[in-house]
Amino acid sequence: MLSRYALLFAFAAALAVAQENTGELNVGVRSQIQGWPKASKAEAARHAEETRKLTYGILQVSEIPSVEKLVKPVDALAVAQELERQLAAQGFVKMKPKTKPDIVITAAYGRGWLPNPYQSETATNLTGDGPPTVSITDMSQLIRQKQFNYEEKLQRANYEKLYIRVEAWKYPSTPDEKPQRLWTTLMNVDDPDHRDFNAVFKEMLSVGAAYFGRGVDEPEVETFRPLPEGRVDVGTPTVVEPATKKP
Repeated sequence: MLSRYALLFAFAAALAVAQENTGELNVGVRSQIQGWPKASKAEAARHAEETRKLTYGILQVSEIPSVEKLVKPVDALAVAQELERQLAAQGFVKMKPKTKPDIVITAAYGRGWLPNPYQSETATNLTGDGPPTVSITDMSQLIRQKQFNYEEKLQRANYEKLYIRVEAWKYPSTPDEKPQRLWTTLMNVDDPDHRDFNAVFKEMLSVGAAYFGRGVDEPEVETFRPLPEGRVDVGTPTVVEPATKKP
């Protein structure tokens, strides 16, 4: 029987293989428009175009604290500057000095476990004496499960991620007006233990910016980019016997 340490080593090795360096950066994007029902591509494109005519102001870019720290400190100002550059590239108009914006942009980044979008349309039955069962509540979920690579995507979505969440809010017309979220775009990549957020946030924002103010039909859109430098690869551990003292 394998010892506890052997089992832990095997698990760590399997996880390392699952997240191995393939020479590409896989950026996952989840994007939705608040309160916007599923619409035709023409309607969605028209809504996105109208969204880009609104003036914006960036209110806040901040790190979300987590138990496990990022491998290196991050300059929030650098993230804000890149976000502004990507907004401009997508046609968003920055507010002029001494004016009020139509929308307020916030961004949060960090590392952590995100909700799995491939399980969002399942229901877990915890009643009865038997083990919990998972049932499909939507036919579209059943269809997606038959797609190529679906199971791999579902499993990979359970890994811890580095992420950036960009959100747009309606600028309040009165001081007591409740915040109203307009849209959310979340970008994520794997392997936060070995990946420097500073080396990948520009690629993440570049990929995600195309979806600002747009919704996507899929649980997550994946885009592959050449892997930038800034990753720390850990090789296979070896056991070294202690040196024998000379008499």
